[in-house]
Amino acid sequence: KFVANNKQRKVQVLPRPRAAFRRRYWCESRIGYFEFRIRANMSGTVNYEEVKAAVSDPTVLIIDVRGPEEVQSTGKIGNSINIPVADVAEALKDGESFREKYGRAIPSHEDAIIFHCLKGGRAQKASDAALALGFKNSKYYPGSYSEWSSKN
Repeated sequence: KFVANNKQRKVQVLPRPRAAFRRRYWCESRIGYFEFRIRANMSGTVNYEEVKAAVSDPTVLIIDVRGPEEVQSTGKIGNSINIPVADVAEALKDGESFREKYGRAIPSHEDAIIFHCLKGGRAQKASDAALALGFKNSKYYPGSYSEWSSKN
């Protein structure tokens, strides 16, 4: 319905302009009802003091899951070994290649393993992967290298 004609401009009043605009231009998706369970983080965590103690403990394996370039450019935590996060699951499956690649025996399923990255996100994923493979004492350092470098 035209309301006015203002110098060759037609002005129109829409009964439900928002709805008309939405139908033409907005893309909406509707998600039906679904059920999900919230579970606590599978991995345990360690703090700065625990990592500091682990550096001098030969029974604890500290794994840096950042890329090699990232480790070279920023540094590393003590005696940690570098296994990029994408390679962690595969590396922890094969004991022979683990020793060849990383210069130490693969940890047993009861040994303590601490994962770290730059800020903790990748470390948590790696720790969850290790837990899924049966490494019961897999933990990650949420502060990771960011916190470590600020305190050392």
